[in-house]
Amino acid sequence: MRRSRRRGRHVRLPPQVDRRVDQKLGGADTGQVNPQEEDRAVAKVIDRLAEKFPEAPRVRIEETVHEQQAALADNPVRDYVPVLIEHAAKDRLRSPAAR
Repeated sequence: MRRSRRRGRHVRLPPQVDRRVDQKLGGADTGQVNPQEEDRAVAKVIDRLAEKFPEAPRVRIEETVHEQQAALADNPVRDYVPVLIEHAAKDRLRSPAAR
């Protein structure tokens, strides 16, 4: 059961709310994210990185992101994969060796 933080104390959420949250997140309790949702999130990561690194060719950004995604392909918990991909791709795009 999830807990919600309210005014400095934990409040237990009713099971029906818990289930609705899981459905919206694509099954967050199991660590399984809907593959289409993950693909959309990765596409947004590419868009954000293209805005952040306008000097980098979009193809290079896409390759970097997809390499990071492939590196995390065996990770059983998928909830944070887009965040991890974005973080690692930013580091690679910032590094002098990548230029």
